Amino acid sequence: MIFSGDLYLGDHYLGDHIRYFRADEDMGAQISSLKKVLALNFETLLCSHNPRQTRGRQHIQNKLDFLENLYGNIISLWKTGKTPKEILRELKLKEDYFTKYFTFGNVSMLNGVRSAIRHHEQYKN
Repeated sequence: MIFSGDLYLGDHYLGDHIRYFRADEDMGAQISSLKKVLALNFETLLCSHNPRQTRGRQHIQNKLDFLENLYGNIISLWKTGKTPKEILRELKLKEDYFTKYFTFGNVSMLNGVRSAIRHHEQYKN
């Protein structure tokens, strides 16, 4: 039974910090979506991977803060002419090579860097 103050997010929340991204993910769209979620009234966060019975709103805010900071740092470095791989190294982002190779590159932190750049290039005007 779902009560008032409960929010079901499916796969939208995996954790406060994201360790890798699928190749087709859009970090900018995730940021926008999390802002919309925070406009809702909830405290319990129900999801497929990491449900939070308390402080659900704070966990969503933590994820939003993480993604906004990551996005901003990536774009700042991109504007200086760094490549996605250079950005990955400069930000000291950890690559999970087992996951990356197991998924044939479909899931990696480098995809997160590329996602931020794609979003920025598409919506910079």
